[in-house]
Amino acid sequence: PNPFKDIVNINFEIPEYIDYNEINIKILNISGATVSMPLITNCSNNKINIKWDGTDNNGESLPSGMYFVVISANNFIKTCKILKR
Repeated sequence: PNPFKDIVNINFEIPEYIDYNEINIKILNISGATVSMPLITNCSNNKINIKWDGTDNNGESLPSGMYFVVISANNFIKTCKILKR
Protein backbone atom coordinates (compact mmCIF):
# COMPACT_ATOMS: atom_id res chain seq x y z
CA PRO A 1 0.00 0.00 0.00
CA ASN A 2 0.88 3.63 -0.46
CA PRO A 3 0.53 5.28 3.02
CA PHE A 4 -0.48 8.95 3.28
CA LYS A 5 -1.84 11.37 5.86
CA ASP A 6 -3.06 14.54 4.12
CA ILE A 7 -2.75 14.23 0.34
CA VAL A 8 -1.65 11.38 -1.89
CA ASN A 9 -0.41 11.67 -5.48
CA ILE A 10 -1.33 8.63 -7.52
CA ASN A 11 0.28 8.03 -10.90
CA PHE A 12 -0.95 5.57 -13.51
CA GLU A 13 0.19 4.71 -16.99
CA ILE A 14 -2.61 4.00 -19.44
CA PRO A 15 -2.54 2.38 -22.90
CA GLU A 16 -2.30 4.70 -25.91
CA TYR A 17 -5.70 3.62 -27.25
CA ILE A 18 -7.53 4.98 -24.17
CA ASP A 19 -9.29 8.29 -24.72
CA TYR A 20 -8.62 10.65 -21.81
CA ASN A 21 -12.32 11.62 -21.73
CA GLU A 22 -13.41 8.01 -21.16
CA ILE A 23 -11.40 7.50 -17.97
CA ASN A 24 -13.35 6.94 -14.75
CA ILE A 25 -11.66 7.13 -11.36
CA LYS A 26 -13.13 5.82 -8.14
CA ILE A 27 -11.85 5.49 -4.60
CA LEU A 28 -13.39 2.47 -2.88
CA ASN A 29 -13.41 1.62 0.80
CA ILE A 30 -12.53 -1.83 2.11
CA SER A 31 -16.18 -2.90 1.63
CA GLY A 32 -16.06 -1.96 -2.06
CA ALA A 33 -18.32 1.09 -1.77
CA THR A 34 -17.38 4.16 -3.82
CA VAL A 35 -16.39 6.92 -1.40
CA SER A 36 -14.85 9.45 -3.78
CA MET A 37 -14.46 10.18 -7.48
CA PRO A 38 -11.39 12.44 -7.75
CA LEU A 39 -10.47 14.30 -10.90
CA ILE A 40 -7.36 13.79 -12.96
CA THR A 41 -4.93 16.60 -12.16
CA ASN A 42 -2.56 15.95 -15.04
CA CYS A 43 -2.51 13.74 -18.13
CA SER A 44 0.35 13.61 -20.61
CA ASN A 45 2.11 10.92 -22.61
CA ASN A 46 -0.38 8.32 -21.42
CA LYS A 47 0.45 9.01 -17.79
CA ILE A 48 -2.21 10.35 -15.47
CA ASN A 49 -1.84 11.94 -12.07
CA ILE A 50 -4.52 12.05 -9.41
CA LYS A 51 -4.36 13.98 -6.14
CA TRP A 52 -6.67 12.81 -3.37
CA ASP A 53 -7.02 14.49 0.01
CA GLY A 54 -8.72 11.61 1.83
CA THR A 55 -12.19 13.12 1.67
CA ASP A 56 -15.45 11.86 0.24
CA ASN A 57 -17.43 13.55 -2.53
CA ASN A 58 -18.97 15.90 0.05
CA GLY A 59 -15.58 17.07 1.32
CA GLU A 60 -15.88 15.12 4.58
CA SER A 61 -12.69 13.52 5.89
CA LEU A 62 -12.75 9.73 5.65
CA PRO A 63 -11.45 7.50 8.46
CA SER A 64 -7.99 5.97 8.45
CA GLY A 65 -7.74 2.64 6.67
CA MET A 66 -7.21 0.85 3.38
CA TYR A 67 -8.71 2.26 0.18
CA PHE A 68 -8.55 1.15 -3.44
CA VAL A 69 -8.07 3.43 -6.43
CA VAL A 70 -9.78 2.07 -9.55
CA ILE A 71 -9.15 3.56 -12.97
CA SER A 72 -11.28 2.25 -15.80
CA ALA A 73 -12.04 2.99 -19.43
CA ASN A 74 -13.56 0.62 -21.97
CA ASN A 75 -11.92 -2.79 -21.34
CA PHE A 76 -9.07 -1.29 -19.29
CA ILE A 77 -9.07 -1.52 -15.48
CA LYS A 78 -6.19 -0.77 -13.15
CA THR A 79 -6.22 -0.70 -9.35
CA CYS A 80 -3.89 0.17 -6.51
CA LYS A 81 -4.12 0.12 -2.73
CA ILE A 82 -3.57 3.20 -0.60
CA LEU A 83 -3.46 3.47 3.17
CA LYS A 84 -4.81 6.57 4.88
CA ARG A 85 -3.19 7.19 8.25
